[in-house]
Amino acid sequence: MGTLRALFACFVLFSSTAACSSQATEYCDAKCDCIGCNDANYDECVIGYDAQIDVSDAYGCRDDFDLRHECIMQKSDCILGNDVFDEAAIACVDDYGDLARCEDDASSHF
Repeated sequence: MGTLRALFACFVLFSSTAACSSQATEYCDAKCDCIGCNDANYDECVIGYDAQIDVSDAYGCRDDFDLRHECIMQKSDCILGNDVFDEAAIACVDDYGDLARCEDDASSHF
């Protein structure tokens, strides 16, 4: 169901520009399956995650973003319906830091 919502959101919001990211749908599907999302929350998640991807691309930090994404997807867990999905931020602190440093370093060149 979440994938259908994401595809619809992509079609409506981005049909004339860029394709929606499979990383965004992967992330938001996992997060919303864990914590529960309504359609608006899901769409907001996809749009926000795609925006993060766009920023990392603009700063030349996509490799660091991809490493953070993979860590989040591997370390996130949802136990007994508890909202523990975002606990991956703790497990992936180094990847979050690497991405932030890359974007900070790149932004100082503008």
